[in-house]
Amino acid sequence: MTRLLHPPSFDKLLLAANADLGNIPPGMEVLMFSIYFAAVTCLPAPDVQIRFSESKDVLLRKFEYAVREGLAKVNFMASRDFQTLQALVIYLVSHQRSMV
Repeated sequence: MTRLLHPPSFDKLLLAANADLGNIPPGMEVLMFSIYFAAVTCLPAPDVQIRFSESKDVLLRKFEYAVREGLAKVNFMASRDFQTLQALVIYLVSHQRSMV
């Protein structure tokens, strides 16, 4: 698998987003939700329940909804935003994995 995020750069963006949750750029918001979706996809159901006090199915539905809404909000088919592209790729790979 190809690395989709540059950790030092992304860490700075993530810290900035967390510091001001009311002003997250749309591309960053959808990227964050796609990462959440990918993380839950990779965890076993018991671990999700323990860590997040919610079932894996419920969290997957919530995060998938947020990703889809975010992609629609940024008009991903016409977007030239790199974070939107990263979010789309992470979502598609994770979604495929969640179906297996």
